[in-house]
Amino acid sequence: MTHRSIQQLGRATVYDRDGVKLGRVKEVYINNKTGEPDYAEVSHGLFGMRSTVVPLRGHTLEDRTLKLAFSKDLLKDAPEISKKTQLPKRREDHNQICEYYGLTDTADVHSYGDQPLYSGDEFSRGHTTRGFGDSEEPERPERTAS
Repeated sequence: MTHRSIQQLGRATVYDRDGVKLGRVKEVYINNKTGEPDYAEVSHGLFGMRSTVVPLRGHTLEDRTLKLAFSKDLLKDAPEISKKTQLPKRREDHNQICEYYGLTDTADVHSYGDQPLYSGDEFSRGHTTRGFGDSEEPERPERTAS
């Protein structure tokens, strides 16, 4: 497993598994227990006007290119993940989302911290939101309610 920078992830252009460009990363959601990014909000659609929070399991990141492990077609009927109140707090909820995207047996390729991803019985103790926007300077992380 290779190590990457969360800042690099937040500045990435997003592609699906087939190389179809989706848009850009708007925010990264970091698991407060593991320190690993679990989800990203991705802008997509005409002029990037829509955005969807998607799981990062199995993604690859090279320079500023984030390649998700699923097809663009799955975004249309994807389960709603509200960035404010609905980010999964239990492993079972996260696994159901990964099942929809066909990521159940997909392994993670990159690590962003010193701890293994998804360790222990409890999936998460909440997520820290890391917004990136279009600026070159990193923004300060915002905390979401646990």
